[in-house]
Amino acid sequence: WIGEIPQEWEVGKLKHHFTNGKGLPITKENLILEGLPVISYGQIHSKSNTGVDINSQLLRYVDFIYATEYPQCEVFQNDFVFADTSEDYEGCGNCVYKRDTSKLFAGYHAIILHSIQSSDKRYFAYLFQSDCWRKQLRETVYGVKVFSITQKMLLNATLLLPTEGEQKEISDYLDSKCKIIDSIISNKEAQIEPLESYKKSVIYEYVTGKKEVHND
Repeated sequence: WIGEIPQEWEVGKLKHHFTNGKGLPITKENLILEGLPVISYGQIHSKSNTGVDINSQLLRYVDFIYATEYPQCEVFQNDFVFADTSEDYEGCGNCVYKRDTSKLFAGYHAIILHSIQSSDKRYFAYLFQSDCWRKQLRETVYGVKVFSITQKMLLNATLLLPTEGEQKEISDYLDSKCKIIDSIISNKEAQIEPLESYKKSVIYEYVTGKKEVHND
């Protein structure tokens, strides 16, 4: 890293900033309509997961009894939940970051990173999205059709560490910029749906003869 990062930045191991744990020993069959909020492998890999916050669409639910039987699976503010498997290299390192204090537990095929210091970890959330950071995991994962990530791999991963002040500045800037970009994407996606419907309507009308092709 020498010569590639600012001089005042440090390089450290993830294990010096987080402790690790596993998600609940549950399956999809244990999910119910209402109950204890959980987030599992499938939601972590969801397209609606930004990796830097948790929206309500990602939440699933299990019986509250799990909170009593597996208190070690609770996810607290500034913790991360990683998927422990991925079907492709791109997804290796997918995670969610818990910004708030709401009740949440990690579900199946999930690894919890508990923040040792209760401080803002948004910078890490953005760092974990970068290809330069994920390259470490992609070079160590194993598997053929499904690539597995272990707790040891995560704990031994290297972190780029700006000063706390710079971490906040970077995070605030990226929050602002990503909000604008996400809004643009959302608007474009809203336009795509009616266009897809129009395309299907045009195809239907011409292949069924409801409209005639005119050669000008």
